[in-house]
Amino acid sequence: MSPNPLEIDGENTDDLSKVESSNQTNISPESDQALPELPLGITKVESPIKGRLDSCLRNLFKLSHKAARKLISTGKISVSGELSLKWETAVKLGELIVINTNAPNPSKREALGARLVYQDQALAVLSKSSGLLSAPGHDSDEDSALQAASRLCRGPRRPRVVHRLDKETSGLLMFARTVPAARRLQEMLRERSVKRIYHCIVRGVVQGKGAYISSQLVRDAGRGKRGSSQGSLKVRPLHKSMPQEPVTAVDEIETTRPQIRSKWALTRYKVIETSGAYTALEVEIFTGRTHQIRIHLSEIGYPIVGEWVYAPREKREPRLALHAARLLLTHPFTDEKLCFESPWPQDLSQHKGLERFWKTKKTKKTKDSGSAFIQTKKRKNTKGLK
Repeated sequence: MSPNPLEIDGENTDDLSKVESSNQTNISPESDQALPELPLGITKVESPIKGRLDSCLRNLFKLSHKAARKLISTGKISVSGELSLKWETAVKLGELIVINTNAPNPSKREALGARLVYQDQALAVLSKSSGLLSAPGHDSDEDSALQAASRLCRGPRRPRVVHRLDKETSGLLMFARTVPAARRLQEMLRERSVKRIYHCIVRGVVQGKGAYISSQLVRDAGRGKRGSSQGSLKVRPLHKSMPQEPVTAVDEIETTRPQIRSKWALTRYKVIETSGAYTALEVEIFTGRTHQIRIHLSEIGYPIVGEWVYAPREKREPRLALHAARLLLTHPFTDEKLCFESPWPQDLSQHKGLERFWKTKKTKKTKDSGSAFIQTKKRKNTKGLK
């Protein structure tokens, strides 16, 4: 019989001794592969395969899919001396893997690939990594930023989803901690009083200083993909007035279905820098439609680096080069002017050809957030905080 999955939250390491592999390697302090300082209850092995970390753990120790990922997300796994919190981490053949069931969970500001930027009694702001869902789907046990927010935000007020980021997009994500706060923040999003700024890198040399892109987005614009309905895509230079939402939200399209319900979307981009075959853009969305930025930039001929749904993906490209960099809003109950910033992620900065972009970007900081600054005005209404 195969061993039971490891109990990783307790202090008992009996199960660990049952699954120690015959090719376990104990590394001395003088070894070239330095290990972190870890307590007793450690299993050390060299990876017999090349692949993803969670798959490697499952093959080594006969763990279930869920148990392997839980080991990783709760900070029990180190790869070549570095703590790994991402199950998709690439493991090389012969690379040292250390399992420590007594290791503490990651710091209270980090969980499941998300970092706590700000929290108070009404709202919380996280910075999530690429590959992490904003919220779990139906019948899905995949980790999400909502679960990370629940772990990071202690107390009776549980986080509630206000808006979402694509799984492949990294950056700032906001959650409400009370029902009144959720209602007010969603109302502010509908009123477009929350500014959401993204940084991205696109293929090609973008001409001009920037533009507005507007269209009617539909679920199926052809080949089963989302996109702009026929004839609705419009591009307007920045020096002209901002496009306004049309009165009707239904497009009549010549298709087998006489009418397809669509949603109006408006995106603004500014050119920041061009280098070689790439251009760095600052993008602001005025409507929060699914894949809005990815669709609009692809349809005007400048797909985001790493895009594979709305444009053919080029070889050797990293993950989607789209990052939610800045979030500006007025606090729903105190009238504080809040501005949160998240720096350009390191995994994109280190990629060949993209390393020069956003290097000079600096973030204003508070004492405890690490990536947020707050401008305060007079306190007005605290009813929703109670």
